[in-house]
Amino acid sequence: MRIRLPVWLSFFLFTIIPLQAFDPEALPIRPRGGQLGTAVDISIYGNRLQEVQEIILYRPGLTVSKLLNESSKLVQATFHIAADAPLGEHPFRVRTKSGVSYLRTFWVMPYALMKEEAVKGEEKQNNKNVYQENNDSFDAPQRIPLNTIILGTARAEDADYYVFSGKKGQQITIEAFGMRLGRTLFDPYLALLDADRFELATCDDAILTKRDPFLSTRLPKDGDYTILLRESSYQGNNNSHYLLQVSTSPRPTSVHPPVGQPGQKLTVTFKGHQEENEQTFTLPQTQGLTHLFASKNGHSAPSPNPVWVTQSKVQSEAEPNNAPKENDSNTTNSLPIAFHGVIASDKDQDWFRFPAKKGQNIRIQVYARSLRSPLDPVLTLRKALKNKNLATNDDQGTHPDSKLDFTAPADDDYYVMVCDHLNRGGPDYTYVIEISEQRPSLSAELPY
Repeated sequence: MRIRLPVWLSFFLFTIIPLQAFDPEALPIRPRGGQLGTAVDISIYGNRLQEVQEIILYRPGLTVSKLLNESSKLVQATFHIAADAPLGEHPFRVRTKSGVSYLRTFWVMPYALMKEEAVKGEEKQNNKNVYQENNDSFDAPQRIPLNTIILGTARAEDADYYVFSGKKGQQITIEAFGMRLGRTLFDPYLALLDADRFELATCDDAILTKRDPFLSTRLPKDGDYTILLRESSYQGNNNSHYLLQVSTSPRPTSVHPPVGQPGQKLTVTFKGHQEENEQTFTLPQTQGLTHLFASKNGHSAPSPNPVWVTQSKVQSEAEPNNAPKENDSNTTNSLPIAFHGVIASDKDQDWFRFPAKKGQNIRIQVYARSLRSPLDPVLTLRKALKNKNLATNDDQGTHPDSKLDFTAPADDDYYVMVCDHLNRGGPDYTYVIEISEQRPSLSAELPY
C-alpha cells in the first residue's frame, strides 16, 4: 500500500526536520564563570560544533577572541570580561555555518575563582574515571580565603568541605550556584559548622535563589569555620558542577519597594538577616523584570533581588488594609495602577479598591514568585456594592503567581484582595498587583 503525504506535510518533513538535525548543540561549558576585569579561556563541549562562526552575546560586558574548532565536539574561546560588566548570568549561543545552538550561560563574578582540589584517579569503574578529592572530610577540608569563588563538583555520595578563618561579629555570606547553572538536576545543600562541628546555619532550598541554598550570618567568635556542600540526597554526578561564593558581602532576602517606573531613580531598602541597606538605582527604560545587586563596603551580593518595572502608576499599600473599606488610602481613581505591599504576618490579607466601567476588559496580575518572593498569592475580586464575590484565582497553570481577567458588569468600584495560599506571611512576602485594561499585543522569542 502506498501512502501519499499532503504537500504541506512533505515540505515540513523534508525541510524543517533536516535543518534542526544540523543545528549545533552546546552542552557543558567549562569553567562556568569568571572574575570581573579578567580574560577566561572557555571550553564548549557538544555536538555538530564544526565550522564555528561566532558566539552570540546578549548582554554588554563580554567580548570574545580566539574562537577555535578543536573538533566537531569542542570549541575553544576566550571571554574578556570588562571591569564594569554586569554581574550575574550572561546568556549566549554558539553559531556555526549550519545553525544556532540553544541558549547557554556564563556567570560574571566579583571575586577570583579557585578550583576544588580533586584529581582523577587511575582506577576505573564501569569504564569511567574514579575521582579522588582532597576535601571530602571534616578533618581534611580545603582551606580557602574569604571573598573567593570555588569551582567544584558534587559527585555521588560526595561531601565537599572548605575551611576559612573569621573574626567575631564578621558578616559571612555563603551562596551556591548549582540548579541555576542548568547543567543537570542538581540540588545542593549547605551547612556552616564551627570548630567543634556544631551547625551554626544550614540551608537546602531558597526561593530567592531558585532552589539554590545560601547562608548569611555573623560569626560568634574568632577562629576557623567549615563549610559543607553536597547534593541534598547524595545523588550527585560528574555533571553536578557548582560555583560557591564565600564572602563578606550582604545577602538581602527582600527589596522594598519591589516596583518602579522606567528610567526612574528608585531608592530601595534591602532587608534581611536583621540588616537594612538603602541604595539608589536608575531603572531601565523598558518594562519587565530588572535585577538589583545590593552592595556594602565595596562588596556585592552574590546574586540580585528582582524588581518589576512598569508603565503604570505605582502606589504603596497603607496599613491597616486587611478588610474592604469604603474610604481609605488603598484606593485609586484611575487605571492602570500597580499596588505593592507585604503580607507581613500569618493570616494577613491586603485589600485594594479601583474603578471600572461597564464592559471594560480588566486584567489583574500579581507578581510575587516572579520576584522570588516566598508568597504563593491568591487573588479574590469583589464588587464594592454589596461586596459581592466575582472571581478567585490561585495559580496560572504551573506558575504560582495569580491572574484574573474579567469584564466589568457595571460602572462601579471593585475590590481586589491578595493573601498567601497557606495563610503564611513575613517581612519577605512582598508582591506587586498590576491592574490595567487589556489591550492586544504580540511578542516573539527564541526557545531556550
